[in-house]
Amino acid sequence: MFSDSGRQLKTIAPILFGIYILFFLIGGIYLMVAVGFFYGLLVMGFGAVSAYIQCLFYSAMGDLVVQNAQNAETNQKILQLLESQKSIQAPSEPVSAPEPAASVVPIEADNNMITCPNCGLTQLKDRNRCYNCGAEFKKQ
Repeated sequence: MFSDSGRQLKTIAPILFGIYILFFLIGGIYLMVAVGFFYGLLVMGFGAVSAYIQCLFYSAMGDLVVQNAQNAETNQKILQLLESQKSIQAPSEPVSAPEPAASVVPIEADNNMITCPNCGLTQLKDRNRCYNCGAEFKKQ
């Protein structure tokens, strides 16, 4: 009964809209005859707008339920993939960080700038290490 409720909500929304419109149309005609033309017209107008908004919410809720079901399926696939990744062996030796570059004397560039002779990156003069390659700058 509730296996595909999102699709069912989206299917029933236009049907309910038709029923609501018919109900407000009959009620509006009755009020036109019994009370007055303006009141009947008011009930038909507000009824149509409220029926549209309500059925719009039904349809949007159906979209949300469908999207939620799709997300749950995707999450299950991701969990299965992660579980299969756990079985892959980790490297036997730890991976070490690369050795830092040797100390170099920076080349003066424009005012307040220096250039790393190791990689050629121009940077501010107040740096102790190169942003790019990590070379340590020696003071002259």
